[in-house]
Amino acid sequence: MNEPGKKTSGWGRMRRKGIGAFYCDKKKDSCRLLYLMTKYKQRHNWSHKSVLMYSHPKMEEEHKEGKDFVIKYCTGGYDKVKDEIERVMNKGGVGVQQDTCQIMDYIKTLERVRNLKPEVEEDKSELLKIMKDYGLRHQRLEEGYNEAVAGDTVRRSPIQIVREHLPTGFLNSKDVWELLLVDMPMTALIRNLGKMSSLGLFDEDKNLDLAIKSLTNVDKLKAAKIHPVKILVALETYRRGKGDKGKLEWNVNDKILDALDDAFYKSFKQPELKEGFKTNLKYMLALDVSGSMTGGGCFGCEQLTPALSTFAMSYITWNIEGDANVDMMAFGGRFEDLKRRGFKMDMRMDAVLAKAYGMSFGATDCSLPMRHAKDARKEIDVFIVYTDNDTWSGNVHASTALRNYNQAMRRNAKLIVIGMTSSGFTVADPADPNMMDIVGFDTNVPELISEFAKGSLNAKCSANCSDCQ
Repeated sequence: MNEPGKKTSGWGRMRRKGIGAFYCDKKKDSCRLLYLMTKYKQRHNWSHKSVLMYSHPKMEEEHKEGKDFVIKYCTGGYDKVKDEIERVMNKGGVGVQQDTCQIMDYIKTLERVRNLKPEVEEDKSELLKIMKDYGLRHQRLEEGYNEAVAGDTVRRSPIQIVREHLPTGFLNSKDVWELLLVDMPMTALIRNLGKMSSLGLFDEDKNLDLAIKSLTNVDKLKAAKIHPVKILVALETYRRGKGDKGKLEWNVNDKILDALDDAFYKSFKQPELKEGFKTNLKYMLALDVSGSMTGGGCFGCEQLTPALSTFAMSYITWNIEGDANVDMMAFGGRFEDLKRRGFKMDMRMDAVLAKAYGMSFGATDCSLPMRHAKDARKEIDVFIVYTDNDTWSGNVHASTALRNYNQAMRRNAKLIVIGMTSSGFTVADPADPNMMDIVGFDTNVPELISEFAKGSLNAKCSANCSDCQ
């Protein structure tokens, strides 16, 4: 809907109902809705106020009063609800639902936080008290607390104060981050490791131990559904000791590096984690092993070299899909099976790269995977070519090779070509929905590959054989 000139169906009944369901969902009580609307105020140029103008959600009776109050506050600001809150509070909450009284407490707390000044020491103390009361399961701060023993008996307060609610100036306070760390979600944790290190948070053993336990907790990794590549990017970013943008720098903590490394391997080797990413398709992964793959960073992800991105993505796919469903091939001017060269599924990335650096096969022929699979009569669902910016196709164009393979094998295989350092190339036939070029590399690429491989883009068979006709 944000793309200029793109035709949409407009705000018909189905779209209004679908988007309105976010606000009306019975599983979200009023406090949960207020938390989400104040934490995620806008996305992709859409604010809640803009969305609500079109969707007109109708609240269910159970939470209607509380949710209507949330909508009024989030779209009109505190001035729209201030008088009503004072009137209800003066009457001791008589005449309104308990849910609504809780919402009013939540809103007053949010306003207290919003008006605090980072430069005032008393305000900082007040914020820390509010965060202990509302922002986390504060029992975790108590001496002698045991997570394994407490289990699910420790619950969050319905009123939650999180990082997005805080005035920006407080985010330079070590004490504030120390409290945020106690109950920090996995995605936020890996994104803010550099910031916390810059404040010296991990100089204290209790904070370091808490971060390591969170990063290596299989249950948290599973719940967060973080793709292994995102963890790898976080690892390499943290290893550099500075951010991609801005002036933020930090002292690298080796124990945090080890924990990220452990989390990376767990995320695609633990059975309960890798099942969430599995597609059950047959892959042929063609890895460019030319010398140019080892230098510089990827276009869109400077932290990773093309070689590291290539082997990391390939090993993740290999481990998730299983040995029987993945062919690992090195290529340039010729093709060679990496499994026969001694590459094993359980190897770590440093050992993989050390072994790969001795291989160099010359020019990159992107048609080789399909030609090899056709000659060997291999059944493949997805061909993925990983290269830097060399996308030459030799005597047979890659798109022609894919069509020849599909016709000969009576299959509907797909081809994905990823140019890690390229800023633009064309290998895929734009008219063929079974081919895709990816320019550069970032943490969104794995999801894009998965969706394309599973056919979520409604690709049609391009083999043009008698069965399809």
